[in-house]
Amino acid sequence: MSNPSLSRWSAIVTLGLVASLLMLLPGGRSLLDPANYLIWIFMAASFGLYLYGILRSYHQVVLVDQALAEIDRLGELLKDRQAGAAAADRWVIESGRATVNGTVPWAWASFRAGGHERGDRAIGAVESHLHAVGGVVNGVAGAMVSVGLCGTMIGLILSLFTLKSGFNDIEGGAAKLMEHMVEAIGAMGLAFYATLFGAALGGVILRFAHLHVVADIQTVLARWDLATAALDEPAAKDPSPPGKPSGDAHAVAMVEGMLDRLDPAVRTQVQAAIASRAATPVAAPAADIKG
Repeated sequence: MSNPSLSRWSAIVTLGLVASLLMLLPGGRSLLDPANYLIWIFMAASFGLYLYGILRSYHQVVLVDQALAEIDRLGELLKDRQAGAAAADRWVIESGRATVNGTVPWAWASFRAGGHERGDRAIGAVESHLHAVGGVVNGVAGAMVSVGLCGTMIGLILSLFTLKSGFNDIEGGAAKLMEHMVEAIGAMGLAFYATLFGAALGGVILRFAHLHVVADIQTVLARWDLATAALDEPAAKDPSPPGKPSGDAHAVAMVEGMLDRLDPAVRTQVQAAIASRAATPVAAPAADIKG
């Protein structure tokens, strides 16, 4: 069974980058202006965080993809009710990952060693390990949104101050006023591009890709439950602990212990009543009598 998590993640990341670059084209010429150095600073910070988040997200999706492949292999082996468990044991040994914490083979080894309770704890550890890698991605996305908001606020503040300076210097003529207007537009460009690369790349693309990876982690857990559910063994008919009598013998022993603590005269009467009750034949059910 193929696992499309990596290809789907790649499509989301690529589409996001292409869309962001297309949005840059209208203002590409103004970005080359050295006066817009603040835009370059915020864009560089956002791109740096974005690339780091992409690398961490790629690491997570590779781990999840591997877990999906392993759980699919385990499920295929366990379809054989007779020899599936033994085949899975051989597969785990051959993979060499039985002792690698946070992997499906390790969870299967724990399941075989301690049953469902220990296996559930192990697969829970696998889930925590996969989510821990993605926690960094969420942190990076949040940091990018914060950088974008900071750039937006700084750009708006600069544009307001520039406009104010232009109106105060209106006596300088139209040329001076136009110069202030150009500076104000550049500050607004800072606000726009900071929002674009912070909120769009971090808040939308990274988080959207991460949500798909989280869905794949839940798929791993669901397939684990399906693979191991068939291995449930019926409970023993006698749940008595070792060393204690079982079934009716255990009940008789309890009654005898209670009789030993009674007064001799009362004990004699109770024993006689029990003997009389045992000697009385049990009446057949009404359905049997009618038949």
